[in-house]
Amino acid sequence: MDYLKNDLVSIKDNGFKDVDSIVCSLLTTLKYNIANNTSIKDLYNDYSEDYFIKLLASNNRYKNMIIKNYIKDHSNGIQFGVVNVQIDGLNIITFQGTDGTIMSWEENFKIGYEYPTKTQILAIDYLNNNVDSDTIIVGHSKGGNLALVASLECKKKRYIKKIYNLDGPGFDSVRYVKADKMKKKIITYLPVNSFVGALLKNYNVECIKSNGMGFAEHNVANWNLEDYSLVRDELSENSIKANKMSCYALDNFNKEDARKIVELFFSILRKNNIKTKKDYGNIDVSSIFEELEKLDIDENVKKYYVSMFKVMLS
Repeated sequence: MDYLKNDLVSIKDNGFKDVDSIVCSLLTTLKYNIANNTSIKDLYNDYSEDYFIKLLASNNRYKNMIIKNYIKDHSNGIQFGVVNVQIDGLNIITFQGTDGTIMSWEENFKIGYEYPTKTQILAIDYLNNNVDSDTIIVGHSKGGNLALVASLECKKKRYIKKIYNLDGPGFDSVRYVKADKMKKKIITYLPVNSFVGALLKNYNVECIKSNGMGFAEHNVANWNLEDYSLVRDELSENSIKANKMSCYALDNFNKEDARKIVELFFSILRKNNIKTKKDYGNIDVSSIFEELEKLDIDENVKKYYVSMFKVMLS
């Protein structure tokens, strides 16, 4: 937000930069009903109290932005968000990450044993229907994984010029090999202590600096910008370890065991009417893990997923 206070040079004059991927990612988090072909100026007229929109509407770089095909779907066991932005002749499609609900987190865990997930299918369909010219694909958190998978499976991938994965999980081993042909188009940004983006296999990883502490480090609004670009840093040992553990788990664990523990965990949360992270205080979390320990599955699978669930609950 501090960076957007500056009157930035237009994209037409200096090209698409890191800052633009961040802005597009934040657009997916807006909770308004946005009609097709809505300009930022029109959006500001309707929601002048929104500080982010106000900054965009007053900034030379973003004031002519047009929002198209804005989707928010939170039904039938899925959480899916995407926005198509057009500015200075560029077509940009950005997928939303998790929104803090239990439903959205459950989808994250499914990528460890299911392909494609329901949300991945929606993302693939969206690209097939909205990519007809040179396009940049962006995604944050789960949205980063959707950006990667949808680009990989897109029937019109010749139009995809660059893919920004903003701290999102990568590919499984099979899809990682398949994506080798398009790896030059991918840029992956992970904060120093990344957990979400450290999961699975990513191409072209760059570590960046964030002002956030703990899980707030994952929030793109806290990432540091300088001269339109993200400020580089070095990935922590914990993040590197998390990556190695997740890759090993995906390649070696029984997927049916993974399915059983994930489904049990989230069924317990639903039974206790836990819908968001704020609801965790209403239950005895230790009782959840006691229930998981009773599962007759591989002990290594159990240990790995229990540790993952504890990170989620923290």
